[in-house]
Amino acid sequence: HERDCDDDLEVRRRSERDEIRNPRYAQDCAGTSRSRQVRGVCRRGRNHRRNLGDGVLIKDNHIAALQADGEGAAKIIRIARDKSPYTVKIEIEVESVDEARAAIEGGADIVMLDNMSLSEIREAVQIARGRCLTEVSGGVTLDRVAEIAATGVDLISVGALTHSVKALDIGLDIEPVRVT
Repeated sequence: HERDCDDDLEVRRRSERDEIRNPRYAQDCAGTSRSRQVRGVCRRGRNHRRNLGDGVLIKDNHIAALQADGEGAAKIIRIARDKSPYTVKIEIEVESVDEARAAIEGGADIVMLDNMSLSEIREAVQIARGRCLTEVSGGVTLDRVAEIAATGVDLISVGALTHSVKALDIGLDIEPVRVT
């Protein structure tokens, strides 16, 4: 049954790769085993991290909690950088061009553009050009991958790789054995 899941992932990877043909395109299949990640990379899918410890991702809830204390994006990024090994990249999720600008000016390594329109993505990509990587996330479907890639974004996260893959149904039934 694992083979069926692998086949589904490979079909999705192949169609996405054919859709945009961008060597910088990264696919993340969070929660998969290391062996599946290695097989995925051999099949030309790419993970941008192996586990959650490979980078810092500042999400909207983290930002909201710290902004309640009056902290802005630059300070939040600085706190994350001060508490992380110097080789770890700091990524921050933003939901508007203004938030993207603040994160870029605040020194983020990667700015995740969450649920933005194509025009907002284009504008944020122009602001970030040469200063940090940009990643698009949220609402990304195979139908939209090519048009999103055309904005010049560096990375595209396709949630369907993790939340729409066929689940593996495993059962373990124990039957009584009579000892005679």
